[in-house]
This record gives sequence, structure tokens and C-alpha cells, in this order.
Amino acid sequence: LGNLQITASRRIKTFDSLKFILTDTNYVPVKNYIIKEDSTQTKFDIVYKWQPDSLYKLIIEKDALTDSTGATLAKADTIAFRAKGEREYGSIRLHFNNLNLSKNPVLQLVQSGEVIKSAVLTQADWYERLFEPGEYQLRLLFDNNKNGVWDPGDFEKKLQPELVQKISRKLLIKANIDSEVDINL
Repeated sequence: LGNLQITASRRIKTFDSLKFILTDTNYVPVKNYIIKEDSTQTKFDIVYKWQPDSLYKLIIEKDALTDSTGATLAKADTIAFRAKGEREYGSIRLHFNNLNLSKNPVLQLVQSGEVIKSAVLTQADWYERLFEPGEYQLRLLFDNNKNGVWDPGDFEKKLQPELVQKISRKLLIKANIDSEVDINL
């Protein structure tokens, strides 16, 4: 139920988002979606509040984009896909014992060294439903300036880097399972 990502093998030189049409299975256009191009000009995210277990079609018109060699699509294309159903996700409830909320903790769920989810903690319990199954490393960022991200500090201003506490327990989220975990700090 996250963003639909389209990846090109070459950098895209021209891109017309109006020539990407998202529809339901009866070709009725869907409204309120956004197409974002990333800075590498090879990836596009279609941002939409997908309905679980629903079918969609993405129509890409022939002249919707041109790559760095000047190539375009040979013809219009239609991609049919299904949004995942709720049963394909897990839910997680974490309870933190001895959590100091005055240090502005931010929970970070990490997979392969990349922060997948970041959540400001305002209480000792945190709950997330429709979470992608997988194994996650947990860590807490103590966010001194309350901006929600880790700051490396500033030598000239004599600011120390913000502290990050790695939590030794890994989190395993399984599809269609509601998990509850107590974490002692």
C-alpha cells in the first residue's frame, strides 16, 4: 500500500505526468494521485492512497517520456496491478519500559542499513498496522532539536552529534500476524 515505483534503465530527459493515467479496472480515471520524479531521473513514484486488495491500471501514452538517447515508447502501454490486501501485512505494537520521553525519542526501524520507518515517540507504546513483513533492526534516536532526523553535530558551534541507541532485539513482522513486543531500555 506504499508508492508504486517505476524505474527506467536510462535517465529520462522529458516526462509528461499528464500522459500517465491511473484508472480502475473499468478504465474510470482515479483522482488525487501524484507522480514524483526522483533526482536521478530514473525513478518515478506514484503516490496514492491505494485501497487494499483492489485492481488498478496505469496507462502510459506513447509520448509520455523520452530517455537520454531520445527514445520513446514504441506504443502506448497499460500496466495492470493489484494493491496488496491487508492480510499481506503485519501489525506491530511495541511497549518501551523505562523510556525517557524528555529526550525526544524517535523510533527507527532499519533494514539493510536504511531507515524504513521513523516515528516520534510521545508515549511508551507505539502501534503500526499494515506494516511490510520482514526483519527489522530497532534503534532510538534522541532528537535534541526535535526535527525528527539524526543531526551530526557542528564542531564550530560545539554541538555534539545526537545520540542513537541500538536496541539489541530484532523485530520480525509476519504477514497477517498481530505482534506485541516489550522492550526494556
